Amino acid sequence: MASILIVEDDAPVRALLRNILEEDGHHIREAENGQIGLSSTSRSSSAHDA
Repeated sequence: MASILIVEDDAPVRALLRNILEEDGHHIREAENGQIGLSSTSRSSSAHDA
């Protein structure tokens, strides 16, 4: 399945999205805000679906 980066500042919303997407078999990474999300993607060599 897809590797998905969730960028959301609301922790309960991130958790809900993570649970739903993991149940569908996706690999999930999380970021609390856009700056962390961008730095996370620049350090990663894998592709992410938007």
